[in-house]
Amino acid sequence: MSDVVHEVVRDTAMTGPPAQPEPTPPPRRRWSLAGAVASQRRFVYLVIALLCAGGIWAALRLPSAIYPELQFPRITIVAQGSALGARQVAFSITQPIEEAITVVPGVIRVTSRSIRGASEISATFAPNTDMTYALQQTQARVNQLRGDLPPGLDIEVERLSPSLFPIISYNLEGGAPTTMYDIAAFQIRPVLARVPGVGRVDVQASDVREIEVVADPVRLAEQGLSYDDLANAIRTSTSVSAVGRVAQDYKQYLVVTAQEATSVENIANVVVGRGLRVRDVASVEVGTEDHVRIVAGDGRPAALLNITRQVNGNTVAIADSVASAAEEIRKTLPPGVTLKAVYDQASQSMLYGLRQTFMAAGADAATAAARANAALFGMVQRQATMVSFVGIFQLLGVLFVAMIPLVLLMKRPGKRADPAAAAH
Repeated sequence: MSDVVHEVVRDTAMTGPPAQPEPTPPPRRRWSLAGAVASQRRFVYLVIALLCAGGIWAALRLPSAIYPELQFPRITIVAQGSALGARQVAFSITQPIEEAITVVPGVIRVTSRSIRGASEISATFAPNTDMTYALQQTQARVNQLRGDLPPGLDIEVERLSPSLFPIISYNLEGGAPTTMYDIAAFQIRPVLARVPGVGRVDVQASDVREIEVVADPVRLAEQGLSYDDLANAIRTSTSVSAVGRVAQDYKQYLVVTAQEATSVENIANVVVGRGLRVRDVASVEVGTEDHVRIVAGDGRPAALLNITRQVNGNTVAIADSVASAAEEIRKTLPPGVTLKAVYDQASQSMLYGLRQTFMAAGADAATAAARANAALFGMVQRQATMVSFVGIFQLLGVLFVAMIPLVLLMKRPGKRADPAAAAH
């Protein structure tokens, strides 16, 4: 009996207490984007704050304009000021310019349109052409050709861009038609052209002052003179030229003949030759240029000032600066003369601004420059609509991406229960 009890006790001492079952390891958590974002909440908040701050900073520096800054691979050349007919313009002006610009690198197409006294040539370039360099090359080719073109021709070489459209227009009213143009061209335009961001200030009026010389063909024939002799005499006698220099007291003085014509009498007293003056073979009187446009405001003759902006210019800032300059100009105008803003792109809605720009381009459709503006308007309208849709989709995409971290933070998963702790 004692042996049996001893054996049981010994076996119990050797084996020890019964072993406890091993704890089950917790289930391995699967990686998820929501969990990663929730664990880095501070970093996500910092990134969102930086993006918001950067967006506000960029929004304050973005230029404001109705039209987007599009780069059109097109250059337009407008030549006007000649008295030739459409057929003569095509052969003496349009064709030489076409042949000159076709050798400019990147040109893929040249189109032209000739009317009485004016010509418009459009050069289309390859899509990847550097338009700034192309404009310089085109201007250089046209300048080389000026000697072969009719004299007195006004040639403009412009790269088509939305900045060609005027952003502000002013009417100068209240005085004589010719006086309005003089004040706008020589008193107002220099001040507005100095405003930062202003690209160009164009002045238009119905009546532009000039001195007219009407030759008498019978008197010219009696004296054996031609119209060219009369014109050359007037041109030579009214030009400013350097005729010599004088050295005195260690200084050199330049001798200049200043014979600029400022009145009818100056022109009438010009010597034509053989002891004759201009007044002996022609009548000299104050007149106006040929009427090719009518500019009026409130039913009265006026002078129109169209102000364009520079490329990448801020329309709103430029409009404010121009308005401040115009307020100062009003204080210096003669009594009865008023300067009135008739169009301000910065204060118009998108649709109204487009309609007004189209009407302004169509109003001057009689000239070749207006035809170029009308063609540009169609291109800008299509491109602006397309860019607007693209911008809307991009904005929606950015907002969607920005909302993902916020949504994930709102759906932060709770703590999972430990099965071992629950069993205990």
